[in-house]
Amino acid sequence: MTTEFGALGGIFPVDEKLISWYRAKATTAAMVNSPTRERINHERIDELEKNRLVADPGAVYAKELYMNLSALSPFISGPSSVKVANPLSKLEPQNIEIQKAYLVYCTNSRASDIANAARVFREASKNGEAAKVHPNVEFYLAAASKAEQKTAEEAGDWQVLEQAGAKVLPSGCAVCIGLGAGLLVDGERAISASNRNFVGRLGSRVRTEAYLGSPEVVAASAIQGKIAGPNWYQRPEGVEKVIIGEGTGDYAADKATAIMDSFDKLLSEMDSVIAAAEGTSDDSTAEPATAADEDLTDVLPEFPEKLEGEILFLDQDQLNRWYLSREVHLPGDE
Repeated sequence: MTTEFGALGGIFPVDEKLISWYRAKATTAAMVNSPTRERINHERIDELEKNRLVADPGAVYAKELYMNLSALSPFISGPSSVKVANPLSKLEPQNIEIQKAYLVYCTNSRASDIANAARVFREASKNGEAAKVHPNVEFYLAAASKAEQKTAEEAGDWQVLEQAGAKVLPSGCAVCIGLGAGLLVDGERAISASNRNFVGRLGSRVRTEAYLGSPEVVAASAIQGKIAGPNWYQRPEGVEKVIIGEGTGDYAADKATAIMDSFDKLLSEMDSVIAAAEGTSDDSTAEPATAADEDLTDVLPEFPEKLEGEILFLDQDQLNRWYLSREVHLPGDE
């Protein structure tokens, strides 16, 4: 999700944790004869270990960010916007009823996610009676891929959810982009483990609300019929919000870096002043630059060189004609 931070791309350095993850995936792929074994296998991982992708020595970054993961507790996004987020501990007491729950597709329906959801159902069982999906909730289940579903089936996790009342859908894009069975209908509220919840994204746009949560939260909500959690994670004592900021999170190291950055900036400014002074004395007889010397952006054929008129700016994701016509009367709209 590098793009969520505004970056065009991202690279993960190869460390021991990543190698271990790849090893596990390669072993699983070989055991279940998964198609992914062509891409993820121990031979390729051996090569990756020999040629690890790491930052160049002395690499400089425009900005470094840190987040203290020990300060995290479950959060819920919504309703109907990824920009609206609240801790589960705030929403759970409100008893927000749901009609649909989704553990579907690529974002959060890998075998590990399905295992976490199945664990919630197993632990919610009482007196030897298996936990079931709440009678007022439709719980939809679809794996990220056939290979992930096969792994979940072999672990028995898939069957736990199916027997609890989950409605199984095939792998592939559908509900989370507003296609196929199980869409929201007018007036419904849902919680999903997918990554988008704009109005109309999961179905009807009429009086619907969509929340986003982890697989565990989605499973717990499906059981209770309202937004809820399994109570596995508790907010650390004394922590009121997520600890995040610039730097590495190490105060001494960040302070030293800030001092060095300030010193480098000062030297750079001094170099600029000296260069400007020397340039003034050397180029006193030089002719001023003309407009022809300037670098101009090439305009594509048939594209106007100037645009005139009123600009309408709405700070809202997923702008489309429907959204605009709802907020602003556009020509041609009834």
